[in-house]
Amino acid sequence: MEFEISSYVSVGPIAFGMSRAEVRQKLGAQVESFRKTPSSVNSSDAFDTLGIHVHYDSDDRCKAVEFTSLKSKPEFRGRQLLKQPFAELEPWLRQLDPEARTDSDGVTSLKFGFGLYGTPASQDPQSLVEGVIVFQRGYYDKTPVVKSEK
Repeated sequence: MEFEISSYVSVGPIAFGMSRAEVRQKLGAQVESFRKTPSSVNSSDAFDTLGIHVHYDSDDRCKAVEFTSLKSKPEFRGRQLLKQPFAELEPWLRQLDPEARTDSDGVTSLKFGFGLYGTPASQDPQSLVEGVIVFQRGYYDKTPVVKSEK
């Protein structure tokens, strides 16, 4: 199943802001809920037969979709992302988004709303993209409220 990324709008049939029930209906696959971390605000849905995890906000609306299996093929601008060489995809993404950020987990483009997980090519030239996350605008925003004391 192919999942074309439409930045900050959708990935395949899943639109950001869609309810959990709508996502489940669109995917039509067996689902199991889980907590990504102990501090997660809401549970996520694992569609293991598709290799997809869908994450929801506190209003039970889709905020991000992760892909880990070739059963589902996330694509951007017609290019397959999953299980492809980091050494090819990272420079391609940096050409499209010079501000894409690389860390020990991979590379993330806030311009296009997706990230590639795995060992970056700078650390292992033979590494493949092991996971892809596609997210809604603001997913990675961290806006802590800091009150100054006077």
